[in-house]
Amino acid sequence: MRRIAHRDLRLANVLLAPDGRPWLIDFGFAEIAATDQMQDTDVAELLSSTALKVGVKRSVDAAISVIGKSAVASAAPRIQPLALSTATRKSLVARKPLCDDLRKYAGEASDAGDVEPQDLQRIKPRTVLVFISLAVAFYLLIPQLADVSGVWSKLKEADWTWALYALGASALTYVGATIGLLGAVPRRIPLIGTFATQLAGSFVNRIVPARVGGIATNVRFLQKQGLDLAVASSSVGLQQLSGLLMHLSLSVVFLLWAGRSGVGAFDFMPSSQTVLIGLTVILALSGLLFLLPAGRGVLRKRVFPILKRSGQGIGDVARRPFKVAELFGGSVFLTLCYISALVFSVHAFGATGVSVASIGVVFLVGSAISSVAPTPGGIGAVEAALIAGLTAVGLERDVAVPAVFLYRIATFWLPIVPGWIAFVLLQRRGDL
Repeated sequence: MRRIAHRDLRLANVLLAPDGRPWLIDFGFAEIAATDQMQDTDVAELLSSTALKVGVKRSVDAAISVIGKSAVASAAPRIQPLALSTATRKSLVARKPLCDDLRKYAGEASDAGDVEPQDLQRIKPRTVLVFISLAVAFYLLIPQLADVSGVWSKLKEADWTWALYALGASALTYVGATIGLLGAVPRRIPLIGTFATQLAGSFVNRIVPARVGGIATNVRFLQKQGLDLAVASSSVGLQQLSGLLMHLSLSVVFLLWAGRSGVGAFDFMPSSQTVLIGLTVILALSGLLFLLPAGRGVLRKRVFPILKRSGQGIGDVARRPFKVAELFGGSVFLTLCYISALVFSVHAFGATGVSVASIGVVFLVGSAISSVAPTPGGIGAVEAALIAGLTAVGLERDVAVPAVFLYRIATFWLPIVPGWIAFVLLQRRGDL
């Protein structure tokens, strides 16, 4: 034996010359001094690809006559999709029992008896992504904590009863997100799967800015439930829109509740000049899109059909009061749970003098400001905005800093592990 492994030994790389002699081509992946496992894989590959053309019996009998029973018996456990090339696996999709039949006959013909498939596991891109995500999250956490002196010593002094309340409020935010998505979708979708998707989406958001990961996760889940892309996208967009409307509404409510004295020096409104400039830019860009022929063509061919299909899904939701109640009720519940988590985190350090209304204003305005941050999950921006807001409404910085970190631990860092678990389970079930 020359101990050379071809590593892509399928019929596409076997040519038959006019004189009847076979030639092997494409040794681009070949290995010299190959291991037994590599050579077994070559045999399994060739057995599988030939069996697709001539049948199981002829493929195995020909192999035994050329390389012997022991070589076929050694290769038999690797006759399974995970050990084969992508092209062969695709060919086997329409003939799923072939691998089992081929492995069984190879075992019998080579006197190996019943042969079980070897335990194999490919490293898939999504597995790599998960590990990279966890590593990125870990290394982002270290400098964030290292920059604040004395945070951990302060956290040790916290009243952990309030900390548990904050953790419970954090868990309930996923219930609110689930209710909101159920209301945004015009048809019934599984409750448990939807809840798991909210957990999975929060995990993806830890590495993707502007909540893009969570939005994409929800859209993918809805597509797997049978909704077309337009309806799935419009449903998730409707959920996001309801969240924005409820956020603005609650901001007004909490501002009125807190009053000017409760807000303190917290400057939360952009200047009228900034608003005017922003509106002018948006109107100018919109006008150019409608005026240019290319822009009108894109709108007519691509945008308007999607909007029409999306509008049908939104109309289905709007005609059902219970769906509307779920949609907006879930958004309100989600926001109130986040506010509660921040209130409990502040109370964990004995700072009960600051009103709930003031803390609510800090959260609503601070989260709106930090939402434009380019960092995943608003890392850095959220902490800065909330700490600045809490100190502005009268909380001492020595309390505001650990309170915000406790809030972020409960709502941002601790959900990473359950979010990752939900992400993996949903992928295994084929729901993502």
